[in-house]
Amino acid sequence: MVPIKDAHIRRLLLEYLVSLIEEGDLQALLDEGIEPELLDALRHRSVRDMLRVAEMPLALGLTLDSGGLRVAFKRLDAIARDRRIVEYHIRHGAPPELMVRAFKLSGAELRAQRESLCAEFSSRGRPQLPPEKVRDAVHAAWPEIAAAHDEKERFMVLHQRFPDYSIGSLWHTVHEFDAATDGARVPRKVRFTGP
Repeated sequence: MVPIKDAHIRRLLLEYLVSLIEEGDLQALLDEGIEPELLDALRHRSVRDMLRVAEMPLALGLTLDSGGLRVAFKRLDAIARDRRIVEYHIRHGAPPELMVRAFKLSGAELRAQRESLCAEFSSRGRPQLPPEKVRDAVHAAWPEIAAAHDEKERFMVLHQRFPDYSIGSLWHTVHEFDAATDGARVPRKVRFTGP
């Protein structure tokens, strides 16, 4: 237990106990070992009495759930990380299909974020695919990236390897062989080189 030495915080804690009593949440307090007589006394004391008691040397303390606090910080870090990844994708021209699929953004949320992060963004038309040699390199890199990273990070990592192209161009490159209707592969024209 961490002792609470600040009188203001002790007063706030006492007021919080009174609010729990007034809300009828007595069982939780009884389960923590607070006697019914003390609960009754807290309920009927004036604010002035609470202030005076809080000024006295009183053994009030704070017990932390360390595991719960660690989980809360991890959750907060994950939220911040996801926000940074979303912003990265938007700033580098990720297509709506990717943003909806990986980040569950609605069209309105995506438009609002684009306006906020990159007002000059233009969503007109499909991004131009990179030259064939670059597309081949993207296709060669993609299986390794897809296996090593979760869906939210894959195109960010791919973009960091091919920073001269937008995430939209890279998205369309990765999916260039997907048929629009059934997902079957559509062959690219084969180039034959002489011996």
